[in-house]
Amino acid sequence: MPKEHHRPRFAQRNDRVYELDDRLCPTSDLRARALAALNEIADRGRLDVNRRARFGDPMRLAERSRVGMTGSMVFGDPFAVVAALFREELSEKIGLLIGDKDTPGAISTADRDAEFGRIAERRLELERAEEALICAAAEAGQTIPRRRDADPRAVLEIQEV
Repeated sequence: MPKEHHRPRFAQRNDRVYELDDRLCPTSDLRARALAALNEIADRGRLDVNRRARFGDPMRLAERSRVGMTGSMVFGDPFAVVAALFREELSEKIGLLIGDKDTPGAISTADRDAEFGRIAERRLELERAEEALICAAAEAGQTIPRRRDADPRAVLEIQEV
């Protein structure tokens, strides 16, 4: 079997990787990650009431909302305070922005990664078969150049355990 027989299969595997990489994430994944980010920010901005404060702001709102700079370091996080105060409203807005319906063909990150793994395994199988053909041709006195992007595990006949 000529080496060129495997080349279209490699191209098909690459096309499948690009196709998978371009597929959208499911709405539920997007919503969960956006809400996790909001909760992380809101937790940083959580306000406490100093019930012993006799003077000034018992919640340090002005201090917590200030943004400043020392050298190249920026400090303060006013949005964290806003996120803490309006967590529910922002969660609702995030849900509205992301929506409820999944885009057809959406794939979760876990499923996409599993498919990438299957593609990589199949590609290595094809490369091992290609290497066997190159070696068989070499024994018959025919020289076939290897692809520059050939997997070293296939060329060196390394088996993973």
